[in-house]
Amino acid sequence: MLNIKLLGHTTITYKGKNITNDFSRKNIALLFLLIVNDKKYVTRDKIALYLWPESNEESSKYNVRYNLWMLSKSLPKDSKGNELIIIDKNSCTINNDYNYECDLLSIMNCNVNDDNIDLLSSIVDSSFSGDVMEGWFINHCYEFNELILLYRMQLERKQLEILEKLSISYFTKQKYDKVLNTLKKAEIFDSTSETVAAGIMKTYCVTNDRVSGINYYKDFEARLWKDLQILPNEELQKMYENLASRNIAVSENSNSEEEVRAIEIYGFGIESIEWSLVSCIIDSLVKNTYDMVIENLESDIVAELSYINKKLLIKYNKLTASNITSPAELSPIRIMQAFSNMLESVSEYSKIVIEIDSFESADKTSQDVIYYIEKVHKEIKIVK
Repeated sequence: MLNIKLLGHTTITYKGKNITNDFSRKNIALLFLLIVNDKKYVTRDKIALYLWPESNEESSKYNVRYNLWMLSKSLPKDSKGNELIIIDKNSCTINNDYNYECDLLSIMNCNVNDDNIDLLSSIVDSSFSGDVMEGWFINHCYEFNELILLYRMQLERKQLEILEKLSISYFTKQKYDKVLNTLKKAEIFDSTSETVAAGIMKTYCVTNDRVSGINYYKDFEARLWKDLQILPNEELQKMYENLASRNIAVSENSNSEEEVRAIEIYGFGIESIEWSLVSCIIDSLVKNTYDMVIENLESDIVAELSYINKKLLIKYNKLTASNITSPAELSPIRIMQAFSNMLESVSEYSKIVIEIDSFESADKTSQDVIYYIEKVHKEIKIVK
């Protein structure tokens, strides 16, 4: 069977053999014109206007006639002896009876309301492979180049429609991993679609994946503001508030009340530098914990800890668009309490394991703070 691939790298194969080199660029461009006209007749004059706009009448007629002849000569007949192109005196079209495959048509002709989930999935797997006529541009053929751009936009809309329909089908069947994978593909075509974002947030709500949902919402919110200078709609805001008000995410298949991510924190201190061990632990917390945990810290905690560690301050200001500054002077007890409060906030979302290298060589202030943390935060494992 003849297979015409118009998405990504354009190729024409017959019975598994690549025959693309049998056709010139104008041959393939002409074939594209006939295919996208959906089996309607295309006049020779229209073909000339698309592909030879700067030629005189005699030359353009010859070019159309010659390229149609080359196409007919190079394209094989199907198993029933049908030819792909029907040519008459003034126009030509694709033969309705000719049996062939085309990735672009399989997507554009897909009826998302009638086709079943297996068919939609197979179309996504087999045909979502690049732009229409990727890399194509023909000098001086402005209308043809614009036609390619038009079909690229139409294809993206159709691909998005298929992916949204497929995600709904997966959601109904409670295949939540496939819902998320499908909608992530949809975001490639429209990264600011609130419909796609709502599908992702709804899935996180149903699966009680609080942390992923909150982080996704914050990423989408930032993306929407950067690209369109608008905030997410009311539906998305309500789903975010719903997730933010819940306790720790509960896995759908978990038998425990809480399923919490564990993070391992590494720290070391230098005896001659005060607060060096605590500052090192804060560095590791900033690097390894969720952004939304940092974002939800009280500003006083961030300001007080910034007295000994600037990385936390920089990240917090970036995430929250704040402009908090470090205090000029601060008592050790305030810093210790702020550090304790930060660990408490992080431990609400993650089990914390702090591994300290050469604890006895750390500065005395940090050692005292670690002793305090061991007494106050029994939920935190500290390995010295």
